Amino acid sequence: MWIKTKLFLAIAVMTLVCVFTGCSSKPQGGNAKTVRNIVTSDTILSGMILSLLPQNRYSVEAILPPGQCPGHYDVKLSDIEKMKKADLNVSFKGMSFLNKASPEGGAQLLVDAGGRNWMAPDSYIDGLGILADGLSKRFPEDRDEIMNRKENTIHAVKTESNSLIEKIKRAGIFGKPIIASSMQKDPLEWMGFRVLGITADRRRCLQGRLSDFRKLGGIKRQSWL
Repeated sequence: MWIKTKLFLAIAVMTLVCVFTGCSSKPQGGNAKTVRNIVTSDTILSGMILSLLPQNRYSVEAILPPGQCPGHYDVKLSDIEKMKKADLNVSFKGMSFLNKASPEGGAQLLVDAGGRNWMAPDSYIDGLGILADGLSKRFPEDRDEIMNRKENTIHAVKTESNSLIEKIKRAGIFGKPIIASSMQKDPLEWMGFRVLGITADRRRCLQGRLSDFRKLGGIKRQSWL
């Protein structure tokens, strides 16, 4: 049962990633000379921006690879070059690794996540609004299309999110206790799971802490994610 639970959780998280991070950053059917290049700090932002901008006029690329911890990323010379050449650099506030790479005087959009994980649908939708407003100010000629795409994306996110919740309930794991990484806490709580404990690295969670979590939750087994 717990193997199935862990497998389902992995699939559920991957579903959120696919829905919320977009599929392609390559411009489609546009003149390369007129395509604006946007560089983001991570794939969450790149996926959100891809959903908001017409891809025949914009190219979006992320610095951090999927799943990469910002605190353990070494900025490359190629990253600095990308940011220097970009028409706009977009990043979350507080990402220290970008302070060294961000070009002085370059066009930059800093986003405040408000202490929330934007992979959780409600926060993701709020984030779309923040990005749509910021991009509309930078590219006023595309404001109407940006706002229209925002509404379409919100509808798609709500539809997929409701479908995912129903699948979790049918699987019989809604409300199950789990132990997850700090980055996964918000999305998993939104899915209806009971997060007993969080850790930056699950391998560092000692057996003694596991016993404490079990006593706290009044259960004998939890699922790791």
